[in-house]
Amino acid sequence: MESISFNSEETRKVFQSIFHNSLDAVLITYPTTDGDKIFYSNTAAEELFGFTQTELCKTGWKSVLYHKDPKLRKFLKALKDNGTSKEELVFIKKDGSKFPGEITANLIIENDKILNIAMVKDVSWRKTAEHILIQNQRKFKYQAKLLNEVKDAVLGVDKHFRINYWNHGAEEIFGFLESEVIGKQPLEIVKPDLSLDETQKIQDELESKGSSQTILKTRNKQGNEIVVEQNFTKISSQNNENEGYMAVYHDITDKQLALNKLRTNEERYRTIMNNIQDGFFRINTEAIIIMASPSMARICGFQSIHEILGLNFTDIYKDIDDPDFLIKKINENGKLENYELMGVRNDGTTMWISLNAQFIYDNQNQIQGVDGFIRDISLKKSTEEALKTSEKQYSNILENIQDAYLRADNDGNIILANVAASKLYGYESPEAMIGTKATSYYKNPEERYLVINILRKYGKIENNEIECVRVDDSTFIASQNAQYVQNEQNEIIGIESLIRDVTNAKEAELLNKTLLQKEKKLTKELQMSNNELKLMAAELSHANNILKNLTRDLTNTNQELNLNQKILRRINRSLSESKELFLKAFHSNPAGMTLSDKEGRWIDVNQSFVDLTGYTRHELVGSTSSELGIIRKNTRMDYLGKSQRNGGIRNIEIEVHCKDGTKKTIISSTEAIQVGEKVMFISFIYDITERKNSELQIKKNQKLLRSINQLFHESLTLESEKDITNKFLENAEILTESEFGFFGEHDEKETLNNIVMNHPNSKGEISKSMNMLKSIRMDGFWGETVKRGFSQIVNDTPTKQSTNLPSKHPEIGSFLGVPFKHGEKTIGMIGLANKREGYTREDQRNIESLSRAFLEILLRKRAEIQMNQTLKKLEKSNKELEQFAYITSHDLREPLRMITSFLQLLQRRYADKLDKDANEFIGFAVEGAKRLDNMTNDLLLYSRLNSKKRHITRTNLEDALKIALINLKVPIGETKARVTNDPLPTVEADEKLNVQLFQNLIGNAIKYRGSEPPAIHISVKREKNRYLFSVSDNGIGINPKHLNKIFTIFQRLHTHEEYEGTGIGLAISKKIVEDQGGKIWAESQPGNGTTFYFTIPVIKKDLT
Repeated sequence: MESISFNSEETRKVFQSIFHNSLDAVLITYPTTDGDKIFYSNTAAEELFGFTQTELCKTGWKSVLYHKDPKLRKFLKALKDNGTSKEELVFIKKDGSKFPGEITANLIIENDKILNIAMVKDVSWRKTAEHILIQNQRKFKYQAKLLNEVKDAVLGVDKHFRINYWNHGAEEIFGFLESEVIGKQPLEIVKPDLSLDETQKIQDELESKGSSQTILKTRNKQGNEIVVEQNFTKISSQNNENEGYMAVYHDITDKQLALNKLRTNEERYRTIMNNIQDGFFRINTEAIIIMASPSMARICGFQSIHEILGLNFTDIYKDIDDPDFLIKKINENGKLENYELMGVRNDGTTMWISLNAQFIYDNQNQIQGVDGFIRDISLKKSTEEALKTSEKQYSNILENIQDAYLRADNDGNIILANVAASKLYGYESPEAMIGTKATSYYKNPEERYLVINILRKYGKIENNEIECVRVDDSTFIASQNAQYVQNEQNEIIGIESLIRDVTNAKEAELLNKTLLQKEKKLTKELQMSNNELKLMAAELSHANNILKNLTRDLTNTNQELNLNQKILRRINRSLSESKELFLKAFHSNPAGMTLSDKEGRWIDVNQSFVDLTGYTRHELVGSTSSELGIIRKNTRMDYLGKSQRNGGIRNIEIEVHCKDGTKKTIISSTEAIQVGEKVMFISFIYDITERKNSELQIKKNQKLLRSINQLFHESLTLESEKDITNKFLENAEILTESEFGFFGEHDEKETLNNIVMNHPNSKGEISKSMNMLKSIRMDGFWGETVKRGFSQIVNDTPTKQSTNLPSKHPEIGSFLGVPFKHGEKTIGMIGLANKREGYTREDQRNIESLSRAFLEILLRKRAEIQMNQTLKKLEKSNKELEQFAYITSHDLREPLRMITSFLQLLQRRYADKLDKDANEFIGFAVEGAKRLDNMTNDLLLYSRLNSKKRHITRTNLEDALKIALINLKVPIGETKARVTNDPLPTVEADEKLNVQLFQNLIGNAIKYRGSEPPAIHISVKREKNRYLFSVSDNGIGINPKHLNKIFTIFQRLHTHEEYEGTGIGLAISKKIVEDQGGKIWAESQPGNGTTFYFTIPVIKKDLT
């Protein structure tokens, strides 16, 4: 047994591969006449015992095992009797030191040779811990009682920095019970948010100095903030070995709060003295300045406080020489408050000063001097003068405007009104309205609160219609404009309103609506009357014919005469009724009707025509339209001539002038009628004034819509934001007839940067004109537009010309500024300039509407540019990923084939020389390598789906299915599977990919079959523009919660022992379907089979 055969050497190599990476020491021995000899040891054994592997194999167990250990005999007996043994023995290191170790040994027989495999684990740390624990328990027994009486928190910490003692004082300070903290690190309890660096610093101090002290600000368990003084001390044994630490925490919260408060007060005093704007001074009883703040020196014109100290207080005031002046003034009132006087700066210039001062006393209540503050109010004085002038101008404006002006405070009380307001609401004077409630001027007081809510939301109100009540309780309709009044701190202190009486306008509007409705109704009645007149005229003509016939045949017979007489009487009655009906239709017709002679002089007019012109019937009859000035003479003569030449004229538009001076547009139709021997003209007149106004407004709106449509249409072919913005400005200039314009966006620096400017003197040189408005401050016209967020029109720019125009900027004669908004946020502005007639509210509305369309186009173009950039990055990333997957899977296969080949060679050559376990291990490795090869092959196939060029042709899916079934002939035959299908269509697709698709789905159904032979059916139906396919089986089914996972690459729901495969087949199927523009999903229940659904679009035409 002393020699080791080749077979044993092979066995040793097998075991080496198993135990080489073990963390425990592994020793493999075999028996000899001199005892067990070591022939293998791992790296952990070398580190544990200090011997090299060669030394261990040479010396054997006697070098590492303490042979006098009383437990050794028991261990060896158990190993011999049972083939396995486990015991705690004493071991020896190379340096001669001993340590306790736990050994586990097993006997194995290999080709009639006995081997012993032993694993050794060092448990000295456990022994030491147990020993220390026993010692600490003895010490703490008598120390615990004493420490529990201490108010400070006392913690015992072991050498692993874990709490093993927690006294009553610790519970009081930190709020944690002992049972909650034992075994945890102290700093995790005391200050959980302490950084790792700070924790390491404390531990380093303990190791280097043996102690550590610091102040910690933390919170106790209840969340209350506390400040503790932390003292850590290292506890060492007689041999200077670390046995743990003692930590003491002293609560200094109250002390720290007092110190902090003192520091805060001192800091506040210094901060106040250094930062107050008012000047602080202290003088003694001789009026000498003995203390001053930096602001005091600055106000008086000195460079530092040292220059002002020692001066007499009277030196800084003009025309005051009495040193006791200040003391006398304070004696008069006890102190001085806001006392204004003229001061003198160091350079001799004067200033207005406001003075506050009072005496300072000693402990015996004796005056020691004066403390005081001065404030430079020169600006305030000049501002007050300017304010008085401004208020006088403001008062003149209020008294002269025609609209009523009211200002109310935050409580709704009227505090200011003008003369127009007192007249409108029926008061004797504006003063009589002061103190009245604003709600008293609303017929419905709730409207006042509605106005306030609108102001809160939008900041102003324009053209808001309200019903108001006068002091005599009469009411009127008013149009109201309102906005907030703010003080210097931008605080809202009230609301001011302009009110205009629009009662007459509203009544006129209502009257126009009523007249329009009446006109429509009367027009309908007129049409009915006209139809009746035509019918009667036909009857009259027919009657005349009959009368002629009767007269001619009068001599025939008496019977015929009697008959003719009866007929004649009936005709006479009809004529009388027709005349009466005509007169009734003439005067009640809602359209204006006139009857005139050939000179155009009116013979009769109806009431509708009277209402239309405003003249009375008496004034109209006998007159012509030109005599009254209703129609200009030239227009009348032209109209009259055409009517006489053509026997009438239809649907002529004419402008008429009413008696009250207003102009109206009418449509007139005239017919010539024969009455006896006279020719007369009957005319129908319709008032179309309102319709013409509406048509004019529609034309204006159409111009705006054409601009918007043109902008949308042209933006489709423009590639950059600048091109789109330039096109927008061109449309805006055309729409408003402006000379030039610009568009700008404000940046983070609150300056305005333009994107495009159309310079009137450099059309086409956009890059040059753009530089004219780069990074300008937001003031002047554009600044006000951006800051306020509202449009503005300035048609008197010579009086308001901005002072911050860039050099060479064209003069601005008129200006329209429209804020460029995204939602409620103002992000820039559109500026247009130099419309010859000046800008109107219609121009403002048009540009506001056009800007909203421009915003949509601009945001869409920016999103389009960003999307294109993202798509390019995504396309590049996908290509790189596809290339990576292909290279990885392709290059992996070569080493895998080599591994598999050598493993199989090893298995064939040495199967009879290795034990069962070794052969099994090799089998596992071969199987794993094959499985990995299959996975890389499938991954290669999956990656080729992305990179492979598609061959789209007319594909009969029946043929694709047949090829798939041929490929699956073996598994179909082995499982006796039955595959049926409905007639399948012909589509435009890649035939090979669809073969793969059917093969994967049918193969999947065969693999996961149940106890019965597989029954698989493929069906299809047409749904609008796609085909819906289903592949159903009677297999084991799938839990519905896993259906969203099965199409993930390499996702498996079963082990390799249950079902073989890589889990990539359904992922490939999903890729094939989606590449063809379809979708794939599954429905299943465990035990009830599975149905896979997928769609393929019907492309171009149905090829079935």
